[in-house]
Order: sequence, then C-alpha cells, then structure tokens
Amino acid sequence: MDSFAERHLALLCFVIALGRCAFMGLYGASLREALYKSGNELKLAHAIAQIDERTGVLNRITSSAR
Repeated sequence: MDSFAERHLALLCFVIALGRCAFMGLYGASLREALYKSGNELKLAHAIAQIDERTGVLNRITSSAR
C-alpha cells in the first residue's frame, strides 16, 4: 500500500465493514426486543384463554390437556 489512493481505499473498506457490523448488531438487538415483547404478549393471551370469562372456570381444552 504505497499510494495515497490505496491507503484511503483500504480505510474506506474498513469503515464500511465496521459500519455493517454495527448495523447488524443494532438490527439483531431490535429483533430480539420484538421477539421478547411478542413472547410476553403470547404468554398473556394464553393465560387469558385458559379461563372462561363468564364462569371463571377452566376451559374444556385446558382441562382435557391435563
């Protein structure tokens, strides 16, 4: 790497690679957070679906699965 252009091109490649790694890290973190939130919503929906609103007893599907 003797010339000025080669050094800048190598630096540019390094910066682009570093930027891609940072972007993938942030993207993965946002996906992980969305998955965590949807998992909590699913747990809540499952808990609500187990008990009948009108009678307060377990649903037939829940009681037969035991």
